[in-house]
Amino acid sequence: MKKATSKLLLFFFCMSFLMVIPKKVNAAEIIPVNISVKYGQTEGRKIFDMINEMRTDSFDAWCWNEDNETKTRYDNLNELAYDYDLERIATKRAAELALLFDHGRPNGESFFSIYEEEGITYRAAGENIAMGYRTAEAVNAAWREDGEPYNGQGHRRNMLNPKFNCVGIGHVYLDGCHYWVEEFAYRTSVNTTETTANDSEQTMSLSVPKSKVTGLKVAFDKTSYSLRTGESTEVKLTAKLTVFGSDTIVTDLPAISVNDPSIATYSNGKITGVAEGSTTLTASLYGLTAADMPTINVYRCEHHWDQGEIITEATCTEEGEKKFTCSICGDEKTEKVSATGHQHTEIRNKKEATCKETGYSGDTWCKDCGKKILSGQAIAKTENHSWDAGKVTTKATCTEEGEKTFTCSICGDEKTEKVSATGHQHTEIRNKKEATCKETGYSGDTWCKDCGKKILSGQAIAKTENHSWDAGKVTTKATCTEEGEKTFTCSICGDKKTEKVSATGHQHTEIRNKKEATCKEEGYSGDTWCKDCGKKILSGQAIAKTEDHSWNQGEITKEPTCKEKGEKTFTCSICGNTKTEKVSTTDHQHMEIRNQKNPTCKEAGYSGDTYCADCGVKISSGKTIAKTKNHNWDGGVITTEPTCTERGEKTFTCTICGNTDTKKVNATGHSYGAYKVVKEPTNKRKGLKSKTCSVCGKIVYEGIPKTNSSPTDSSETNPDQNPQTSQKTTRKIKLNRRKLTLKKGKSFRLKVTLTPADSQDKITYKTSNKKIATVSKTGKIKAKKKGKVKITVISGKKKAVCTVKVK
Repeated sequence: MKKATSKLLLFFFCMSFLMVIPKKVNAAEIIPVNISVKYGQTEGRKIFDMINEMRTDSFDAWCWNEDNETKTRYDNLNELAYDYDLERIATKRAAELALLFDHGRPNGESFFSIYEEEGITYRAAGENIAMGYRTAEAVNAAWREDGEPYNGQGHRRNMLNPKFNCVGIGHVYLDGCHYWVEEFAYRTSVNTTETTANDSEQTMSLSVPKSKVTGLKVAFDKTSYSLRTGESTEVKLTAKLTVFGSDTIVTDLPAISVNDPSIATYSNGKITGVAEGSTTLTASLYGLTAADMPTINVYRCEHHWDQGEIITEATCTEEGEKKFTCSICGDEKTEKVSATGHQHTEIRNKKEATCKETGYSGDTWCKDCGKKILSGQAIAKTENHSWDAGKVTTKATCTEEGEKTFTCSICGDEKTEKVSATGHQHTEIRNKKEATCKETGYSGDTWCKDCGKKILSGQAIAKTENHSWDAGKVTTKATCTEEGEKTFTCSICGDKKTEKVSATGHQHTEIRNKKEATCKEEGYSGDTWCKDCGKKILSGQAIAKTEDHSWNQGEITKEPTCKEKGEKTFTCSICGNTKTEKVSTTDHQHMEIRNQKNPTCKEAGYSGDTYCADCGVKISSGKTIAKTKNHNWDGGVITTEPTCTERGEKTFTCTICGNTDTKKVNATGHSYGAYKVVKEPTNKRKGLKSKTCSVCGKIVYEGIPKTNSSPTDSSETNPDQNPQTSQKTTRKIKLNRRKLTLKKGKSFRLKVTLTPADSQDKITYKTSNKKIATVSKTGKIKAKKKGKVKITVISGKKKAVCTVKVK
């Protein structure tokens, strides 16, 4: 069985447990794969005490049963012995996990085969494995599986298995990952001879089927090597084998050779150049060849010059110098570098020519060396004046030209130009008159608004034929069948015209003498009459008797039942005819449940059968209801009495099935009596009072304020008080037991009485051997394994000893 945990940082934390019977595997070609791992035995051995603490603690020594509701508790389990033979094989198994994380070994055999391989005898064995966890605490917590159900507690059952009497733990570290193994066994002869923990680098040879080694990768210190003929250079490399699909760094050295030995050779970790040319290295191991190998470039020294280095910079007028070095032999040569010439120039002293003064083209200077290269030339005065915008000296009118004078802003010369007459730009129409149907009109004269002159005369406009008619007046009113007449008058000339008005037609009609048809008598559609002229327009038609009766709500004449339909009779309120219709069965409207039974934690229940309450027929059968998981707990019985500071236990019993459940009971707390004065106060010192728990004997002290009265003897001191510190110290320790016999796993609490009772010294407890018995800060002794141990109680400078024998 295997199990994977959550991912943390860059590691997958995995673990697995197994208890199996060894089996043989088919023979295969086996090769040795050598890896270098770092042992971590110091950290691994920490888990040993954690296992035994779990096995001997009644609170922790349990596993879920298959129902995941009840637990198997392991009482009085023996502590495991640490077997250094098992540690040796566990460490080797941890290294094997780096190649194959499985209970099966890399060589194809089960993990049991390592016992025979290492000459270790056993009667029963089990194995827990894990990877990725960085500390003993982390991997042990994962193996404990406190929060897992039955199916997830295989590792826990190995750790609590009463058949085992010893354990060995292996821990190695490889390429950023930790590997852990617990080997459990029952051995008649356990090797408890302690060895020094090994935390060093170790090379381990592991057997692997050749078919599982599928790839080779070799990383060199360079991707290419360059050398001269006859020269040698050292090569460094790291090899990785692909084993079971994963790459693993190995210490096995691959066979290195050169593809073309006429160019270079390889021997004892060095490449030697033979003749000029290029070739590549090859690497092989266990019949596998690595890809992406480095190239080798060999040169004869016929001077392979580099790009060169400027040692003297060239200037505009002087040559420079460049040095070249041979990349093979290191020889040097120098060459002249041509002068650059004047590459960067600029124009100075340039002056533009104007209409008043001559100009200058400017001198050419080198910006790099600062020398004048070429002189400029004079530029003749220009004929192009720089005229201003000009000023109007004679304004132009609508019919006459004007004049504009321009002045040169450089030399002051003037010139004049004509300005065209503006023309009549702004005109208006005067004396305009519209023509009507009564009088002629006039288009109007055109006048210039600027000079006030008449530019163009208008023309006469003939009278118009378009009258301006009013809305008209009805002079003869139209009727339903005859036309009328309407007269219109021109509002300008008074002329008149008449137009016909169409007859209105019968616009408003009504139906008279209408009668609805029934199932008993015929009807009549009615005559159409005009409401305006009072004439009959259209006669109506007879309507045949209707087939639609006017049925009432009906009356039940036969009641329906669960199984049979009923009948309902309807009567026409007009003709008295009747009809009958079927009424649907009522179905089973009223039902009841019979034979119902509630489930309990002991017996299954029954949902009950469904019956019709009207006809008594069984409609459906019920279903069985599974037993409930809810127990009917009684009031409970105290099975472990609580103390002042520790919880007790209360056991509850189901009144139905008899199952029990145990729950913790809160500690009772201390039961203190009234305060008693231990030391009377005076006007110079405080007093002291105490109260004692009637159950466990714990004493609590409290100070009493100074009094206002003077003591009879100011020099009085308390004999139990330290005169320098005013602090009471312990003079005597009394224990409730000086000798004690306990069974393994049992506990006992020491009761301590100090003299004086108000001593301010602390009480501490020590055990002479934690493996035999431990003692808590409150004096609780817990028996661990067979033997004798001394429990020492210390208060101030006083000591008391209780001798404990564990059976």
